[in-house]
Amino acid sequence: MDIENKKWNKRKLDKAMKESEEEFFELTKRLHTVVVEFGVRALKTFQAAKTEPLNPLQINQIVTHEIKAVIETLQDPQTADLIIRKAEQDFYNLSEEKKR
Repeated sequence: MDIENKKWNKRKLDKAMKESEEEFFELTKRLHTVVVEFGVRALKTFQAAKTEPLNPLQINQIVTHEIKAVIETLQDPQTADLIIRKAEQDFYNLSEEKKR
């Protein structure tokens, strides 16, 4: 491969970075939605065991605990390894689709 082909295409990189930024924000919104769903699931579970409504402090504590549990799960080395392998496979699959 000659030196010209090894250089970065700045316009192409800038365009990809802009698209990536937009995708990042969209994925962040989706992540927040999923974490909210975890919180609501936990609240429904706790509410099912009580006769009176959950108070704001209980809601805060339950959702905070659930967020921490989700983060711990994501930080678990085995979970991280599975996510990494899945991302690698998905990236490989996308690369193969582009070649077709």
